[in-house]
Amino acid sequence: MHYASDALLYSDLPLIEDAIEGSEQIIEQSAQLRADACGTLGAQTPVAGDLCAALTALDDVAGLEHMATLAIRVASMTLLRFPGAFIPHQFNGYFTDMARTCVRIATQAKHVVLSGGSTGRAQIAVHGQGIDDIARDLSAMVNRATRPLGVGIANDITLLSRYYEEFADHAIDIANREFRQYPQVGVGGLPAAREIGGTSRGS
Repeated sequence: MHYASDALLYSDLPLIEDAIEGSEQIIEQSAQLRADACGTLGAQTPVAGDLCAALTALDDVAGLEHMATLAIRVASMTLLRFPGAFIPHQFNGYFTDMARTCVRIATQAKHVVLSGGSTGRAQIAVHGQGIDDIARDLSAMVNRATRPLGVGIANDITLLSRYYEEFADHAIDIANREFRQYPQVGVGGLPAAREIGGTSRGS
C-alpha cells in the first residue's frame, strides 16, 4: 500500500507498475501458503490447538490477499486520469495520512503475528481509531466540495477512501485473530483492537 499510495499521489507510472507487481507477488505467495497449509492438514490429524492455529493462518492468508488486491485497486485507479492527478491536490494530505496509518497498522499486525499476540493491542486500537477519524474528516470535506468537484470525482474519492479503510480493517482482523487465539490482557486492560468498539467493516 505504501508504493500504491506514492503512485496515487505522484502519478508515477513506474511506481504504479511496481505496486501492482509487488501486490500480485503477495497474492501468488498467499495462494502457495494456502495450498501448503491445506496439504499439511490433509496429511495428518492435528490436535485442537494445531487445528486452530492452522485455520487462523488460513484466515490470515485470505486477509493478506484482500489487502494486496486493495493495493492493486489503489494503484490502478491512478491510471484512470494518468498522466494527470487522480485526486485534486487539496485531498493529498488526507490520503497521505491514510496511507501512513494503513502502513503502521499493517506493520503492527505483522509484529502481533510474530509475537504470538503478546504485544500491540493498544497500538492497534489507536491506529484503528486514527484511520476512522481521517475517513470521517475526509467524508465531511468531500460532502462540502461535491458541487465544485463534480459528482464523479467526489464518488472516486469516496471509493478510494473505502479501499484504505478496508485495507486497515483486514490488517486489524489479522491482529484480532491472534489476540483471540492467545487471549491476554493488553495495556490498560484494553480488549483487542476494533473489538473495543464493535466488529470491523470487512469487505
